[in-house]
Amino acid sequence: MTIKGVVLSQKVLGEQDKFMDVLTETGIVEILVKGSAKITSKNGSATQLFAYTEFDVTDSFRIQNQNHKNQKNFCHLRSASPIRIFYGLRQSVQSVALASYFAQVILYSALPQASTPEILRLLLNCLHYLSESGSKSGSESDPLQIKCIFELRIISLLGFRPDVLMCRKCGCYLPERLYFQVENGCFYCESCEKSGILMPAGTLQAVRHIVLQDFEKIFSFRIASHCRDSLFAFAEQFLQYHTDRHFPALEYYYKLYDI
Repeated sequence: MTIKGVVLSQKVLGEQDKFMDVLTETGIVEILVKGSAKITSKNGSATQLFAYTEFDVTDSFRIQNQNHKNQKNFCHLRSASPIRIFYGLRQSVQSVALASYFAQVILYSALPQASTPEILRLLLNCLHYLSESGSKSGSESDPLQIKCIFELRIISLLGFRPDVLMCRKCGCYLPERLYFQVENGCFYCESCEKSGILMPAGTLQAVRHIVLQDFEKIFSFRIASHCRDSLFAFAEQFLQYHTDRHFPALEYYYKLYDI
C-alpha cells in the first residue's frame, strides 16, 4: 500500500526504531520505521519531522484507543520517497516552533474524515510559507500571519467556524469597531455590546477572508498595522477556547522570543 503524508511527530522505540505519526488525506497513520537510527538507513530524510513523503507500507490495521480522540491506523514502513522536505524550516527556530505547534493542534484534534484532505493541504501550504519566510518578504511569509491563518482555518474545518456575517443583535454588517465574543463565536457592534475582544473593521474583514475565502486565496491578503494585534489575539484565543488546550510548542515559541 502506498500513502502520502506529512510526518507530525516521532517516538523512539528501542535503540534503532521509531514510530511516526503521519497526516494523510484519510486521517493520521502511525508507521513503524525499523532501523531508523542506523547510519546506513536510506529513509532518513524521508522520515524526518515535517517531511512530505510517499510511503510504501504494509497493509494497515486499526486499533481502538480510548485515551486518544483519533483512532489511528498502524503499519510498517517498507520504503519511503521524499516529495518535499521543507529545508527552509531548519534555518529558523521560530519556524520550527510554529510548525511543531501546527502538528500538535492536528494530533490533538478529532479530524473529521471529510475535511482531512483540506487539513493536509492547509498544513502543506503553511509549511511552505514558513519554509520561505527566511528568504522572502511579504504578507504570505509573515510567520504570525501564517499562524493566524492556520488557527482560524483549521478550527473552521473542525466545525467551529466563527459567525462573521453581521452583528448578532442589530445586523450591522461592518461596524467601525466591534467586540468579538470568543465563547459565543460571534461579534457585536460597539453600540450593542462592549465585552469581548475589541477590534476595528479591518480585523473583521481579515477574519472573513480567512474563514470564507476559497483556499487558493486565503494567504494572499495584507492587513493594516493597527489591525494585526487584534487579529492575532483573536485567532489564538478562538482556537484555544474550542480545543480547550494550551500547546507546549506555542509556549516554547513565546518563551524563545519573549513575546
